[in-house]
Amino acid sequence: MQNMQRKLGARRQKMGNWIRKHVDVFYWCMVVFTVLGMAFFTFSRNILGDDSDIVDSGVGAKTTTAVGNGTITIVERGVNAKTGYAEVMFQVNQPPEDVDSNFDAVAVDVKANKEIPAKVEQITDQYYVLHINKLDPKWSQLEVDYGLVNKATPETDFDYGTDPDTQGRATNGTKSEVDQQSYSIDYRRVKSNPNLKQRTHKQYVAEYVKIEIADTKKAIAGIQKDRKAARKAIGEYRAKRSKLQKQKQTVVGEDESTIKDSIDSIDDSIEGLNKTIKNGLQAEKNDKKLIKQLRSQTEN
Repeated sequence: MQNMQRKLGARRQKMGNWIRKHVDVFYWCMVVFTVLGMAFFTFSRNILGDDSDIVDSGVGAKTTTAVGNGTITIVERGVNAKTGYAEVMFQVNQPPEDVDSNFDAVAVDVKANKEIPAKVEQITDQYYVLHINKLDPKWSQLEVDYGLVNKATPETDFDYGTDPDTQGRATNGTKSEVDQQSYSIDYRRVKSNPNLKQRTHKQYVAEYVKIEIADTKKAIAGIQKDRKAARKAIGEYRAKRSKLQKQKQTVVGEDESTIKDSIDSIDDSIEGLNKTIKNGLQAEKNDKKLIKQLRSQTEN
């Protein structure tokens, strides 16, 4: 009897040890699982990618907005996340008589809801660069508010970090003083450039010249394409006119009058196309002269 009790006690002790051992393993597994789970949720966007909505305005013609009596276009942008530097280049097309308006811009970290140190540099009468400094290396969304003001320093309607309930917007001046637009940059649409840094004024002039020459060459290509199409159309009109002239010799009365009207209409079309060709040739000549002038700016 005592042997049986000893054996039963040994078995119970053995089972208890087994349970305690595996309970410890279970709890350690839960701890590891919890830590891994928290890490996954913390870094899930890095692992799976950011699936939030992309808000990005892009560059080029699609960014052209009406401001004042003209337009403003974002022609270039760049970010160096490592150094915290970014820049945006603007093309400002305003009437020459609009001398009282000045271009200015501010940069805002949307996630942090605060303005970032930034300064506008005028490159030419039409080109400006916004230099942005102290950008957070982990930035996600930038907003650039730009426009024309009636004084050198704008009283913008953005005062970030003052009142969270107003989403950072407050009035520092009357809206009539600022004709303003917004431009968005999403980190998923701009690849960080480790070589990007603020350049000299001369280098920015060279960049502006490069952009203007590229745009002018596109304009010349368009003129040449239109001229080719106009000459082809003239050839088709002349063939049709020749055919009508032969028909005119074989008809009389009302039919002859109808053919004559058709020939007159063709002659008007040919004259219009010839004017288009002539104007295009002059425009191409002017554009080539402009390219020469632009190149001379970088030679000085």
